[in-house]
Amino acid sequence: MKKEDEHGKMKQMEKFRGVLNRWFVQYNPLYFFSALCMLLGIFFVSPGLGDKAWQTWETVLTIVIELYQLLLITGAAILFRYTKQFRSAAILGLIATCFMFDTTFQTEVIATFDRMGLLMMGNWVIMAALKLVAIRWAFQLRVSWTVLAVPFLAVTGIAIVPHLFYRTGYDQDIIHLVAVWYGTGLAAFIWAKRPVIRCDAPLGASQQYILQRIMNAIWMIWAGLYLYHLIAWLFTFAITLDKPALYIAPGLLIFALLSRKEKQVWAGCAGTLFITLFQLKLLGPTACLVSIVFGVQAWRLKRPQLYIGAVLTVYIAVQTIGWYNWPLPEPNLWAMFASAGGLIAIAYHFHLMTALLPLLAGLFPIITSVNSLGLKGWGVLLIAMAFMTLIVGIAINWSQRYKPTDEN
Repeated sequence: MKKEDEHGKMKQMEKFRGVLNRWFVQYNPLYFFSALCMLLGIFFVSPGLGDKAWQTWETVLTIVIELYQLLLITGAAILFRYTKQFRSAAILGLIATCFMFDTTFQTEVIATFDRMGLLMMGNWVIMAALKLVAIRWAFQLRVSWTVLAVPFLAVTGIAIVPHLFYRTGYDQDIIHLVAVWYGTGLAAFIWAKRPVIRCDAPLGASQQYILQRIMNAIWMIWAGLYLYHLIAWLFTFAITLDKPALYIAPGLLIFALLSRKEKQVWAGCAGTLFITLFQLKLLGPTACLVSIVFGVQAWRLKRPQLYIGAVLTVYIAVQTIGWYNWPLPEPNLWAMFASAGGLIAIAYHFHLMTALLPLLAGLFPIITSVNSLGLKGWGVLLIAMAFMTLIVGIAINWSQRYKPTDEN
C-alpha cells in the first residue's frame, strides 16, 4: 500500500514538474512580464523627469532601453545556440524585434533635442543595424542582406521622420504622406518577394515550419508598429488629412506593381497619377515612381506596350518637377524630342507601331514651339536632330549586324 502511495505521489510530482517545465521553461511568462514592466516603467518615468535636466535623463533612458534590447538578444543567443531551448529563445527574439521599432516613442523625444538629437538619431540607426546582424547570428538565420535591409530602412524612416517634422520647413502633411508611401513600398517589396528564411541550426521540418510562421508574424508586427507611428504622428504634429485620396495612391501603385495583367498595370498607374493631381507638388516624384513600375512590369510580364507608359511618365516627371499650381507648364521641347526618340526606338525594336501614336499628340506643341524659334533656335534644333538621326541610324545598322547583306 505504501509503495502504491509513493508511486502515485511520484506520478503527481512528475506531472507537476511537467506543467512547470511547460509554462515556466518552454513558455516562460517571465519574459513577457519583463517586457511589460519595461514599457510601463518608461511611460511612468518619462513624464516625471526634471525640467532642467530632462534631456540628460531622456538620454540615459534611451541608453537603458538599448541595453535592455542587447540583453534580450544575448539571452536569445545563449538559449538558442548553447542550451538548445529554441522556443524560449524565439520568445526573447520576438520581444527584441518589437522593441527595435521604438514602442516607447524615444525617436520622437530625441528629435526635440538640439545637435545632440541628430547624434543620438545616428547612433540609434547604427544600433538598429547592429541588432539586426546580432539577431541573424544568434538564431543562425539564412537570410539575404537585401531582405534584412527592409526592417533597417523602416527603422531608419521612423528615426528620421520626426526630425523632418521638427527641423524643416516642409509641409507636414507632405512629410507624413511620403512616410506612408515609403512604408507601403517596403511592405510591397516583402509581399512580392515573400522571403523564405531558413536556419542553419539542426532543426526538424516541423521546427523549420514554425520558424517560418514566426518570421511571418514578425513581418506583420513590424508593419503594425510602423502604422502605429504613422497614426501617432497624426496626433503629435496635428496633421490634417485634407486630401485623404492621396493615401489611396500608394495602394494603387502597389496593385500595379504586383499585378500579373497588363490592363491592371495601366489602370493602377493611371489611377495613381490622377489622384496625385490633387497635390501637384507630388506629381513629378510620383511620375518617376510610376515610370519605374511600368518598366519593371514590362520586363517581368514581357509586355513591351508597358515601355510606352514608362517613356510617357518619364516625360511627365521631367515636365512637372517643381510645378505647384495650375495652369500647365509650357512644353519642354527637348524633353519631347527625347521622348519621341524613346518611342521610336520601342516601335522599331519590338515592331510595335502603337508606340508611334503618342507622337501624334505631341505634334501640335512641337509645331507651336518651332514657330517661336529664332534663327539661332532653328540652328540648335537642327544640330540636335543631326545627332539624333545619326545615333538612330547607327543603332539600326548595329541591330542588323548579323543579317546577310548584298555587299558580299
